[in-house]
Amino acid sequence: IHNITIDEAFMQGERYMELWNYVAKHYPHIVWTWVGDPDQFLPVKDTYDRGDYADNGFVKMLCKHNRLVLDKVHRCPDPQHLARVRAARDGKAVDLSLYPATEHTWLHICLSHDTRKRLITECCKRWCGEGEADNFQQTPRNPHSQDVNIQAGMPLICCRTNKKLDIYNGERYVYEVADNENVIVSRYLNDDFEQKIIQREEFTIYFLLAFALTAHSIQGQTLTERYTIHDWTHPRADHRFRYVTLGRTKESGHVQIAITS
Repeated sequence: IHNITIDEAFMQGERYMELWNYVAKHYPHIVWTWVGDPDQFLPVKDTYDRGDYADNGFVKMLCKHNRLVLDKVHRCPDPQHLARVRAARDGKAVDLSLYPATEHTWLHICLSHDTRKRLITECCKRWCGEGEADNFQQTPRNPHSQDVNIQAGMPLICCRTNKKLDIYNGERYVYEVADNENVIVSRYLNDDFEQKIIQREEFTIYFLLAFALTAHSIQGQTLTERYTIHDWTHPRADHRFRYVTLGRTKESGHVQIAITS
């Protein structure tokens, strides 16, 4: 190995820093490249409490004190929307009247899991109506799970990696069908259709409905469908949350903000 590239580098916690430090000491010939945005979320439950890692001495040493700042945002070609995204990043107020919540969407971004669960319940009722659905119960093995009724076609997100099942955290799937023993989920990957078979009793351990997602889970993604931001005024909603959620889209018309959530 001659080169190592770390993506979403500033979400790496201190335990990963210790790992990279070990690798760097034993393999000093490796050239390191760190890619990320230090203004986005900090690592979750990190023990490092001296700010983000952008100006960390170890990171600077690892990259030989080289830093390239890209000031052109290809995700967001709309200059007015980009200006508001940068204002959110800088902790400035955003004119919420420009993003009114005027319609129901099938994708919601929020801060808290309580909000996420409430929105998923609402979307399930709206999708299923009075039709039949497969019922799944909350499991203590996944604290983010909930009781849900699911029909074919509903979007899923894998929330826990299992290499034996060949499923990985963050992957998106679609619910197909279930019987008393198994659940079939599917997705298109590079134009190839693939299906996974999951034991029914383990389904809610590994999958959540993707009608609503936390902002942490969508960092780094580009959202191409219309979505609604919730928890904008939540006590824990800071400039990082607003920057990440507002900046996921290429079109300002794709995002609306529910200020009453």
